[in-house]
Amino acid sequence: MSTTFTQSESFAERVRYLRRKKYWSQRQLAHYCGLSQGLIQGIEQGRRPDPTLITLRKLSRALGVSLIDLVGEDDGDALETSGCPAGEF
Repeated sequence: MSTTFTQSESFAERVRYLRRKKYWSQRQLAHYCGLSQGLIQGIEQGRRPDPTLITLRKLSRALGVSLIDLVGEDDGDALETSGCPAGEF
């Protein structure tokens, strides 16, 4: 079952929404992801707008959504390799 978000929702808002949908605290999400509570808090407050792919994978698995659903269509460029000409990564 896929969760659909509007394009206006930020990555931080999506993470917060999905966490709350599971009735988890930031501490619980951090535990299930193997990440720090400070990192989760920073992501949800928009202070960590560019998490690593490893962090994104951990979040998507714990929250039960695909990477695409987690980062959203507009944020999909974050998963691409920057600085490489198209087709060369």
